[in-house]
Amino acid sequence: MFIVSFFRTIKYALVDFARNFWLSVVTVTVLVLALLTINLLLAFQFLTESSIAAVEEKLDVTVFFKPDVSDTEVQVVKKDIESLPQVSEVEYLSREQRVQDFQKEFADDENVTQSLEEIEENPFGAALIVRCYNPQDYALVIDVLEQDRYASLIEEKDYKDHEEVISKITHITGRAKSAGQVMSVIFAIIAILIVFNTVRIAIYTHREEITIMKTVGAANWFVKFPYIMQSVLYSFLAVGLTLLLLYPALNVADIQIMNFFSEAVSLRAYFYNNFFEIFGAEFLGVVFLNMMSSSIAMRRYLRR
Repeated sequence: MFIVSFFRTIKYALVDFARNFWLSVVTVTVLVLALLTINLLLAFQFLTESSIAAVEEKLDVTVFFKPDVSDTEVQVVKKDIESLPQVSEVEYLSREQRVQDFQKEFADDENVTQSLEEIEENPFGAALIVRCYNPQDYALVIDVLEQDRYASLIEEKDYKDHEEVISKITHITGRAKSAGQVMSVIFAIIAILIVFNTVRIAIYTHREEITIMKTVGAANWFVKFPYIMQSVLYSFLAVGLTLLLLYPALNVADIQIMNFFSEAVSLRAYFYNNFFEIFGAEFLGVVFLNMMSSSIAMRRYLRR
């Protein structure tokens, strides 16, 4: 008997979905808009984090040593810096490598080339390129390099401009994360309110049917179950339509994104790699939201 009633409620759910087709379309449309808004926010957060990561990868502190400083002394400084837990990498540039890099950079400038030939000796000292795990860690590296024991070895340091960039990136990172969290809360509240009101209207249109079913002695689960199945159906259609609309848009957006960043940054790849985490969570969230909205909206009619 229970199995017969179970399949009967499924049949009622499908019949009701088709009979109130336009109301079902409105409900699914609202859910799709809510899901598109959420995915747009996820894309914005991904691009923000990718932008910050791309800038952070280019950050470094370059230390230029005097020409008369020996490689042994440079290696000692290199080991001191590498011992810092905040430092991810220290790249060593020999005097010869610096000359070669300089010649490649100014290969088309005859004046610079001739001046270098007239000197007849290597005017460059060795250099160290220091990279840290986090932008905030460069402040510690800068403090270490400014110690008196390195003053007679170091000719120049180019970290002053980097310090300002690092400060700005740190500020932007904090602001972006805070803004993302605030926007997530706002959009979540809006989506909940819209879906709840839409489902409540749908239940209101069926108030007479619910009252009649309760009058003839139908159990609460028998009354609720068709709307629960409709919630699952609404959620499935909403997520499916969101995918159909989202992925073509991601393909178009990736063309512009890859031109701005690189091929390593792809919105389509991000959503593909996190497919089950993103859309599985969205499906379960929409199902739960619809079921809760239906239960709350039907409560007053089930008491009769």
